[in-house]
Amino acid sequence: MIVMFITNAAAAQVNSDFDKEYDFSKVKTYKFIGWDKNSNETISPTDVRTIQKAFKSELDARGLTQVSSNADLEVSLFAVVNEKESKTAYTDFTGAYGYAPIGWGWGWRRGIWAQPLGVTAETDIDTDYYKEGTLIIDFFDTQSKDLVYEGLIKGQINDNASKRAQKAPKKVAKIMKKFPVDKVK
Repeated sequence: MIVMFITNAAAAQVNSDFDKEYDFSKVKTYKFIGWDKNSNETISPTDVRTIQKAFKSELDARGLTQVSSNADLEVSLFAVVNEKESKTAYTDFTGAYGYAPIGWGWGWRRGIWAQPLGVTAETDIDTDYYKEGTLIIDFFDTQSKDLVYEGLIKGQINDNASKRAQKAPKKVAKIMKKFPVDKVK
């Protein structure tokens, strides 16, 4: 599983940066150089294929061609998944009830003057466990080996594999939104 398939799009953190001096207009080809060695332990083979297919689609839409050698850019992917927990506390307050003076006499009433005095509170704490993932894509100039673009998305991972696969293209598009090569019209 990978962060590409987070459950709430609003909760996703997307960042990107690129070399402003690099001439992206000369970029016509790319070579996929693989996943970071630890990433294939983190995500399933199905998710790997889904993510790669979504990135290929984004790059194809920009008129770039995938080649096996002599590419303008080399592309690598990296994934990290961490177990997280979220705690939420709910507190219920109850006022005191008792026998106390009412006006000129005595009677049952609620409030701070009632006997016995006191307010009670009960707090419940709910703990939710979830997976948070980060997916990073790096583009390197083939000749200089300099990093020229990096994009990442971070958020909660959806446990449902079909929903992850369905949302992959949208998440990848968010990462690639600021990639300096425009889509071909």
